Amino acid sequence: MPPVTPPDRNIASNAEEHNGIYPPSRHLKRVRDSFERAGKDPEAYVRSHVRRLEALRRSGLVERIDADHWKAEGHRRAWAGTTSARAVTG
Repeated sequence: MPPVTPPDRNIASNAEEHNGIYPPSRHLKRVRDSFERAGKDPEAYVRSHVRRLEALRRSGLVERIDADHWKAEGHRRAWAGTTSARAVTG
């Protein structure tokens, strides 16, 4: 299994809030204001999570439903002991 990364924790946390589905658009909505105030690019941040999901999909840990919905149930189970709902902001 690939090592757990900060994006993994964010994906798991966001998926937990949406019944095992990670929605990039909702993640973007959540971080947009704080990232823009800090001079960061929120879209690049969420795209990095989607790139991670693509890698996890190739490993069989997540499933792409469509561009804005990823089934991350296996991802959550695999790392259930490594994350809490707010372990990492985002």
